[in-house]
Amino acid sequence: MAKLTLRTVKEKCNHEKENKKDHEGAVLSPMQETQKDSCKSSVTPGSLKNLKQQKLNFNECTKLEFSPVDSKDVISPPPTKKRRQSNAETPIQGQRQNFRKGSGSAKKNPRNSSVRSPDVPTPPDTPSTVNLSDVPSGRWGHDMCLIDKRKAILIGGQGSKQQMAKDSVWTLNLSQGCPSWHEENCTGGGADRRIGHTVTYDPEKKVLYVYGGSKTKRWFSDVNILDLQTNTWSAVEAVGNAPTRAYHSCNLFYGELLVFGGVFPNPDPEPDGCSNELYIFNTGSNNWYKPITRGTPPKPKSGHSASLLEDRLVIFGGWDFPQCFNDVSVIDLAMMEFSSPVLSGTFPSPRSWHASAVLPRQRIFIHGGYDGNQILTDSFVLELGTSTWITVKTSESLTGRAGHVALFLPADSEEKEKEEIVVFGGGDNDGGYFNDLVVFSPSTC
Repeated sequence: MAKLTLRTVKEKCNHEKENKKDHEGAVLSPMQETQKDSCKSSVTPGSLKNLKQQKLNFNECTKLEFSPVDSKDVISPPPTKKRRQSNAETPIQGQRQNFRKGSGSAKKNPRNSSVRSPDVPTPPDTPSTVNLSDVPSGRWGHDMCLIDKRKAILIGGQGSKQQMAKDSVWTLNLSQGCPSWHEENCTGGGADRRIGHTVTYDPEKKVLYVYGGSKTKRWFSDVNILDLQTNTWSAVEAVGNAPTRAYHSCNLFYGELLVFGGVFPNPDPEPDGCSNELYIFNTGSNNWYKPITRGTPPKPKSGHSASLLEDRLVIFGGWDFPQCFNDVSVIDLAMMEFSSPVLSGTFPSPRSWHASAVLPRQRIFIHGGYDGNQILTDSFVLELGTSTWITVKTSESLTGRAGHVALFLPADSEEKEKEEIVVFGGGDNDGGYFNDLVVFSPSTC
């Protein structure tokens, strides 16, 4: 059985940030929307002005170990469906009360409601010596991608008081053994301050493509480029019908951006909807088009993950009110055909806004997320070669979160022991945002 070693770094971040920008219609995380419903004083557009300072404190450094466990050791209760509620905000503010209509009441989120295995012992924590002083502010709904084997770029996200992160562009360097962050200063009108967007790296052109997302009451269909050699933003003058999307997925495949799913706005009073369509943006011609596909696509969804494995796009999970999903769909990109593989093992419970990373040997790592009722903290690996889900034991120190990002850091062939998975950021069920860095060092993963 595979055994993973985890070391997690929670940076101490005690800097104060003020933001007096008009926050009307600020985008909230799905966890905070339910929390807001339970508060006596509701947050209304315009009431978030002149916000007070907030401090983020992270000073815990631990070293953990975990390994796969049998299905009987892990209990993942199904999500509790919320009834539709009148005059209530959606799990994503800015969707204009989209998926909730009619009467009824929503179940309030309990505090500390992360799903954990009651039968799995937590490994002891061991102090670590890694300390990061200059780090990004806590956030969720950001995106992050590798630009080298041991270097990644972080863009955007939403932080404390539902504000778009001002320190929006960072470089993470793990090549020297000790993680280090560097805040980037970019020129030109960028797309850095938004949530629910995607960031995709083109290694040939050495540019990042930032597509879609939302901010306050605005929804985006634009494609922006960040030139990493000059740190300059530029907007793409695209042709064709560009879809307006947030909380979608985007992957680069032979010079084209594959955009699947996501939330799109509808005119009032219609509720905003989710998509199960595939759109393609050709980065050479700057042209949008919708390919002809075969097979049955998954249900419309947002907050899902889409992992590219050679010429297959593997779609997992997602959300469309009032339910989350745990289905797996595969798009054969050579035939443009959808299929639903028959899987075995211990299935993850339905979830959205989880983190995922593609691992060697046709495997996908899944962690955390939100099931429509509570934050999740469990971890899974999908082995496509054997069509099997494997449950991974976690520790109390690896807190439940959603809207975070996971990356696999490949090592040189002679340094297999240095292969790592990195998790950054996310939000919890109590209105908190994380800026900790969690680093997995797998042995057989």
